[in-house]
Amino acid sequence: MEIAARLLRPVDDVATALKDLHRLTVVRIACGDTVRKILLHDDIPAGHKFAVRDLADRMRIRKYGCTSRPLTLPG
Repeated sequence: MEIAARLLRPVDDVATALKDLHRLTVVRIACGDTVRKILLHDDIPAGHKFAVRDLADRMRIRKYGCTSRPLTLPG
């Protein structure tokens, strides 16, 4: 499975999509040796940021005025 998004630092809660990502797919996110697998709840356009863990209630990630919902780990 190819890397679909990048973290700036391994401890970050937000990743950036390297390509268009599609809802209900599992994607790999990496930063150095840190790799996470995330199940997407929404389509994420290339270049947009999205949460890589559940966020506190009402907390959302914004970019270009668009809001992204939290994601969950697969399985």
